[in-house]
Amino acid sequence: MEDHLIEHYGGKPGAQQYVPQCESDGQFSPVQCYGDTTYCWCVDQDGREVPGTRSHDVVKPACLPSVAPPTVRPLPRPDVTPPPNTDITLLYAQGQKIGALPLNGTRLDGARSKTLLTLHGSIVVGLAYDCKDNQVYWTDLSARTINRASMAAGAEPEILINANLVSPEGLAVDEKRRLMFWVDSNPDMIESANLDGSGRRTLFDSDLVNPRAIIVVSSTGTLYWTDWNREAPKIECASVDGQNRKVVVSDGIGLPNALTYDSSSSQVCWADAGTKRLECVSPDGSNRRVVHPSLNYPFSMVYYRNHFYYTDWRRDGVIAVNKDSSQITDEFLPDQRSHLYGIAIATTQCLSGIVKC
Repeated sequence: MEDHLIEHYGGKPGAQQYVPQCESDGQFSPVQCYGDTTYCWCVDQDGREVPGTRSHDVVKPACLPSVAPPTVRPLPRPDVTPPPNTDITLLYAQGQKIGALPLNGTRLDGARSKTLLTLHGSIVVGLAYDCKDNQVYWTDLSARTINRASMAAGAEPEILINANLVSPEGLAVDEKRRLMFWVDSNPDMIESANLDGSGRRTLFDSDLVNPRAIIVVSSTGTLYWTDWNREAPKIECASVDGQNRKVVVSDGIGLPNALTYDSSSSQVCWADAGTKRLECVSPDGSNRRVVHPSLNYPFSMVYYRNHFYYTDWRRDGVIAVNKDSSQITDEFLPDQRSHLYGIAIATTQCLSGIVKC
């Protein structure tokens, strides 16, 4: 295709002309731009534009790949290697694997990080953890599935949902009600199901363009989610049964990728790749404040003990921000460099503080 276009442009396309950008394996790059301009958009695996992603912003849209990179051989077994003996572990999605990063207090213990699960041909994006059954849940963009595995040595993945999913991204688990919630950013829907995949139902299928992050606050029975539609980004909430939907934030945001809940202040917090800010707000829209004014490119975030931990696309790592000092206090960069997606907290026992309102 590129050869035909270059011929069409008379040998060399100009800076303002469009030539499809491709990955080394011949797939379309998820982000496409006109030449050297800031006019960019997302495409699917066939190169078709994804609605609601077009922008002239210096910050390129937060496009996810739809085709897994080539698998490196030899293939490790797809079974669980539990994290080291520690009370709190951050789990992070990195394409074809889920990594485990222990916390020592609130510090990132990079020396004890390890791969929890290797998943060939997958693009793991959304992550959630159920402390009652000690299981990790994830969405797989490549296989178009929702899966789980016990955090026990040798445990193998279990597919929960493998039909009528196109681009499952954010995922949340309600430990109290034994439900999971996810966004599908292609048909633009938010759905729920029991933790075993049964009882699936659609909660919302209107007024969504690019839904990405979703969280559930068990104690209040409230869902929150982000929509990074470049025309009208917003953060919304509703009850877990799909009632009382309302917009929480719609002004002063750009690419709200990451979302978490600060149980100590009962505030919803988000990290925005467009404005570069980490902000918090009360559920009624009051008391909005900036925690950090200049992040790099946040994708997903969790809150624990006065710290925000987020995955960053510029650094390809996990970054820690102290809520009280507003300072970046720590970072972890995996040896293998590639984008990190979802992040979740795994605990040896259920911490009421994580979901307490």
